[in-house]
Amino acid sequence: MDFAKYLVALMIGLALAEVAVMRMNGTLAKGQTKDAALNIGSSLLDKGMSVAIGIALFSQVYGFTFKYRLFNFDNTSVAAWCSAIIVSDFLYYWYHRVFHRSRFFWTVHAVHHSSELFNFSTALRSSAIVSVVRWPFWLPMPLLGFTPEMTITTYIIVLAYQIWIHTEHIGKLGFIESFLMTPSHHRVHHGSNKQYHDKNYGGILCIWDKIFNSFEPEVEEVKYGVTERMASSNLLVVNFRDLFRLGRDVVKAHTLTDALGYLFAPPGWKPTEKSEVNQTENADLPRSAAPARAKPLFAHRRSRDEHVS
Repeated sequence: MDFAKYLVALMIGLALAEVAVMRMNGTLAKGQTKDAALNIGSSLLDKGMSVAIGIALFSQVYGFTFKYRLFNFDNTSVAAWCSAIIVSDFLYYWYHRVFHRSRFFWTVHAVHHSSELFNFSTALRSSAIVSVVRWPFWLPMPLLGFTPEMTITTYIIVLAYQIWIHTEHIGKLGFIESFLMTPSHHRVHHGSNKQYHDKNYGGILCIWDKIFNSFEPEVEEVKYGVTERMASSNLLVVNFRDLFRLGRDVVKAHTLTDALGYLFAPPGWKPTEKSEVNQTENADLPRSAAPARAKPLFAHRRSRDEHVS
């Protein structure tokens, strides 16, 4: 997977170039240089984990699963590769949705959403452990008959596509907005505005959001970040603060059911709130790790969740 290394280098180069250009033309946001450095550091942690544990492990597990495949797809066929990209993008949609609607996964993913800026370097901002925990979502691909190489490569393609949609410098793009994820659609996804919560999960295609009722167009100016602001620029704090808080809640749980609830129920779930919700809206605040209204995974509208990634 040498091209993955070049992709990371390209992403870092774009992020640094963006900071340099904005500094020269006087449009650099306050704290953007420090934020970009943090984003790059987070990415290097994630990629280090991928190299050390992820890719080798994924290849082995996908290879084992491939032995029990239902079909055979020719990895020299253009049609098979196009099909693989579409399937991978579909799986990305569900991976992304689960990572927003289940607390353990959100604590991992919230690292990406914790920046209050939105630019090319934001695409690099990811949890140190995200690559280690998201691989099971692509197991259906080798089971269907796509080779491990096709599975991993198309997964990287779906992620690579999203580099260019992390920007405020590109407006709406007309017709392609109807089927592709664009910067406008992805700004909504990162928005902390109430109407933008849990919207636009797609990687390459936005049709999955339209099919599964999670699409929202960009109308109101987007505010970025999470409700409980990530004030720290310490790489370890940014990556592990919310995981620590999750672990603390699990340890304090009185029953196994409560512990599992803290881990896998929607963000904001509490044992004393199984049949009720917190009505506090915090309308002027972004998404949060603070207790708020908990909704099921397939909920149509997003509330003020406790967001801890």
